[in-house]
This record gives sequence, structure tokens and C-alpha cells, in this order.
Amino acid sequence: MEYFERRIDELGRVVIPIDYRGALGWKKGDTMILRINATTGELILRKKESISPKKVRIKRK
Repeated sequence: MEYFERRIDELGRVVIPIDYRGALGWKKGDTMILRINATTGELILRKKESISPKKVRIKRK
């Protein structure tokens, strides 16, 4: 995919085009995680994957 440019609006939002969201499997209502790489000045955005709790059985000696 090619890059795109967007301006930040007055509320600090940036719109991600639907083609990009679709290619990444992002849907309306998904929770996103944002991280900053201070060295490169990049903002890293990824979808938070839901983790369902699992029962763990611990074997004792």
C-alpha cells in the first residue's frame, strides 16, 4: 500500500482510511494500543488482541 497524509484535527484525531483498516482487520469499536518510539519519533499503533483467561494446572512434586 502507498502512504497517505492526514492532518490532526482540533481534538487530536487522525482518520485511518477504510482500505488500511480493512487490510489490517480493524473494525469499528476495536481497542487500539499506541506506543511511542522516542528514538525514531514514530507512533506505533496496533489492535489490542483480547486474551481470554485460561485455566492452568500446576503439577506439584
